[in-house]
Amino acid sequence: MSQTDLIALVERIVAATEDAGEEDFVIPTHVARALLELAKRAPQPRRGRPPVPGRVQVRDIMTVHRARRHKDKLLAIAKAEGQPLTADAAAWQAAEKATQRSRLSAAEIKARMERRSRR
Repeated sequence: MSQTDLIALVERIVAATEDAGEEDFVIPTHVARALLELAKRAPQPRRGRPPVPGRVQVRDIMTVHRARRHKDKLLAIAKAEGQPLTADAAAWQAAEKATQRSRLSAAEIKARMERRSRR
């Protein structure tokens, strides 16, 4: 008996007992065992952070790449104009700007900027 057949059978049994006005109903043992197996295969609640969809992950990665490019651009402008700007200060400025269009905090963007790329 397939899963859909089993679920349809149980739904018909429940509907028939509701139509008869009864609250209790009896199901065969093999149907009860099959229902228990289905219940065991049901997805379990996850612990910790919920999974992030792939599109959101891509958006986060692109945000970090934009922040890296902006940091490089800030450092190049500061060098050309002769202004003293450290890499850390440029990273914070780039992370703050990237935060405006992202769900990530500036600290998270800066931390991800400091990680090595997977190339």
